[in-house]
Amino acid sequence: AGDLDFDAAAEAVRRRCVFTTHTPVPAGHDRFPPALMARYMTETAHALGLELDDLMELGREEPGNGPFTMTVLAIRLSRATNGVSALHGAVSRDMWHGLW
Repeated sequence: AGDLDFDAAAEAVRRRCVFTTHTPVPAGHDRFPPALMARYMTETAHALGLELDDLMELGREEPGNGPFTMTVLAIRLSRATNGVSALHGAVSRDMWHGLW
């Protein structure tokens, strides 16, 4: 996988991953402000061949200058997403509906 560029690696991950969310309330999903991400994730973004803004967009609920959310990143890098129960899945679909 070391020979792949980010887009190819992301697609390889996406083909193999299913994300199961266990937290059906917005407060249970960490949101990191752009300044914190810049401080701690700029080097990581560059190591992946990305600018920090590109990495940030992968984890933002909406394009722009909002926070980075690991749940959003996981959803975007998975081929499917589900909840731990039918009700949980329905709540999560409603909560994250803007991603589809």
